[in-house]
Amino acid sequence: MPPLSKRTTIESASDPSESPPSHPPYRGVRRRAWGRYVSEIRLPRKNTRVWLGSFSSAESAARAHDTASFFLHGDQATLNFPELAGFLPRPQSSSPTAIRAAAVEAASSATQGRVSLSQDESAQFLEWVEECFSFDDTEDHVQL
Repeated sequence: MPPLSKRTTIESASDPSESPPSHPPYRGVRRRAWGRYVSEIRLPRKNTRVWLGSFSSAESAARAHDTASFFLHGDQATLNFPELAGFLPRPQSSSPTAIRAAAVEAASSATQGRVSLSQDESAQFLEWVEECFSFDDTEDHVQL
């Protein structure tokens, strides 16, 4: 009998559908054995990584990764939630600490169901709402 190669794997007796996968369907996110989701990102043209944090949900970790990725790669970044690119917080500088802080802010807004907006972004959003809906001041209802 030939010896087993290093690539030979033995399937476990447990059913893989019983436990969630260790790699969620989000870029830059992985699941720890104890259920937390973590995210980190590699700096461009360097062999170092920036630890973005450990999060309770995959969506929070993905939003953190999107913030860092968008800051580091700009419009060329591949994002998990591209529709939110304009609403992601921006790091104050390119230091790992500043990138991590912005990523944590983005992740916390994901868990709170909100996004942080600047004054200009808030004004743009309100203009968009007014364009989409016509508000009737005399009555308490919205006309679509």
